[in-house]
Amino acid sequence: MSMGKVVLGLTISMDGFINDRNGSVEALYSDLDTLRDTEPMRESIQNTGAVVMGRNSFDMAEDPDSYADNYEFQVPIFVLTRKPPSKHPKETRTLTFTFITDGVASAIEQAKAAAGDRNVTIIGGASVAQQCLKAGLVDELEIDIMPVLLGGGLRLFEGIGAEPLRLERVKVMGLPAGRTHLRFRILRQEKGDSVKTTALKTKAAGQQESDLPKIGQPAARALAGAGVRRLEQLTSFSEAELKQLHGMGPKALGILREALADRGLSFAGEER
Repeated sequence: MSMGKVVLGLTISMDGFINDRNGSVEALYSDLDTLRDTEPMRESIQNTGAVVMGRNSFDMAEDPDSYADNYEFQVPIFVLTRKPPSKHPKETRTLTFTFITDGVASAIEQAKAAAGDRNVTIIGGASVAQQCLKAGLVDELEIDIMPVLLGGGLRLFEGIGAEPLRLERVKVMGLPAGRTHLRFRILRQEKGDSVKTTALKTKAAGQQESDLPKIGQPAARALAGAGVRRLEQLTSFSEAELKQLHGMGPKALGILREALADRGLSFAGEER
């Protein structure tokens, strides 16, 4: 069985903070009522099989039992903490809580096992994100930037190691309320490799692990040119966007849609 990716998803200010000087995130989520209906959020909910969060993020809910009925990710949740809460929060058939006391590597390992072929999404806070980045546990970054300068607070990208972290841009999308969605793939650079060599290795690995169904050569070339090698990547594209790819015909689209449906997925903007 193929494994999903480990995705770090957070919202930051233009100057790189995940909260203000008072610890508030209100300025970064002024669009909270509509955020869930945006394409990137729908895609994240659809592709996420498990969530990793820190204790501070968990404690942001006034009532921990509210996760069971209201949280967007109705999947197993792994919470990093020094000490589990005295009262275990309410769970559902799909949403469960596991409190991890032996570090981020253990949390990610257990979350991967729970997620299967879907993604593990790390939703914060800053310390958990930084530890995961420093340990090389993250495959992709999904960073939203809000049009505000907080001037202080908790920075996301600090203490992540002395070596530069090379990224490959995957997607940029403007959203309502001035929110900008950015997606990057982290390039694993081995000792002695140039940045170009690392990018080529990453590309080759993606080609070897392709799980796309058999479609005609023109359509296959069109997807390769768009950087699509995994079926789940198609959830980032609407049918209209795919139709614009040279060589992508109705038959190929039908095959791809059926393959997505078999996994409970769909093109962007379509209901599952």
